[in-house]
Amino acid sequence: ILFMDDAAFSSQYIHVASGYKIHVRVSDPSRDAYASSRYFGRPPVVLVSGLVVAGDYLMPLARALQPWFPIIVPDLPGYGLSSMEGCRSKNPYPSIEDKAKVLVEILDHFKIEKAAFVGNSMGCLLISSLMVRHASRVVAGVLQGPTMPSKRRSLLHQWYTLMQNGKNEPYSMSLIMAKDYWRAGPFRIVDTIKQSMEYDISLALQNSTVP
Repeated sequence: ILFMDDAAFSSQYIHVASGYKIHVRVSDPSRDAYASSRYFGRPPVVLVSGLVVAGDYLMPLARALQPWFPIIVPDLPGYGLSSMEGCRSKNPYPSIEDKAKVLVEILDHFKIEKAAFVGNSMGCLLISSLMVRHASRVVAGVLQGPTMPSKRRSLLHQWYTLMQNGKNEPYSMSLIMAKDYWRAGPFRIVDTIKQSMEYDISLALQNSTVP
């Protein structure tokens, strides 16, 4: 069962350096809490969602990790409850690298030097970009189900994979996806798929020394 909200987490909006208004769910709402010794030196964990979807479906994992790690679950720019309002870029569809930079700006907002990142699907692409371009901010990366393997970078392959994987998704996940796809709109969906197909995660990981 997927829960949309959790009493252990605070939902809030923050403004990051690039101008985006980002919706985040955090296990501690204080900006100074993540620099404290409450978790005995364990790094904060940032959960990064997949293609076009918000962080709602990651909340069961966030809740499971919360007793041991400080947790941040953001909605990426233009997804879920995060807004493009205030963005300083003229591009309405931020690139993989732009979205990865927003993750760094979220760390900056909460005064976090470095964190561990756990990603699913397209979230893995963002983390791989972080591991190359902002390696000093990443303790470790956990990549679950990276999208767009090198031999399957076509819309046909991706559609087939989506249909196959969809058979194993709970009904509640289908509802979350439908809501988030509606919020994002068709142009953002198509652009995000195009970006994901053009991004070579295997090449990025070859240039990374982050575990």
